[in-house]
Amino acid sequence: MFKRRITQGISIVVSFTTCFIFQSPVFGQTRITFPRGSYCGSYEGPSRVYILGLQAGQIFEVQNIDQQVEYYGFEVIEKSTGLKLPIVSLGEFDTHIETRIPSTGDYIVRASSDHWSYYAVRFCAYTPN
Repeated sequence: MFKRRITQGISIVVSFTTCFIFQSPVFGQTRITFPRGSYCGSYEGPSRVYILGLQAGQIFEVQNIDQQVEYYGFEVIEKSTGLKLPIVSLGEFDTHIETRIPSTGDYIVRASSDHWSYYAVRFCAYTPN
């Protein structure tokens, strides 16, 4: 079991070159961190709850990039306060959303779907000019 878990973790990190991914089996949350110099990353897999460290003032976008599945949306929650952030929908059914980050810290992103167990998601965080 331990060997299997290590192998799964290695395959996840190797298969995603645009971001680093750390899955917490205890909480079922996947930590997303972007490589230095990058402002976007993606995830494909079974997790539907993600944690990202974001900076105050950033514009944060989340998008469903699975072309086979169009019907899941997202919500963004400030981890320390539990505050659900207001979002602007950039796509049908909230499949592409953006929000402005009010304060530096960890944020939880939840993909919402009653029918899917596999997710393909792109995350971008950037400071507007």
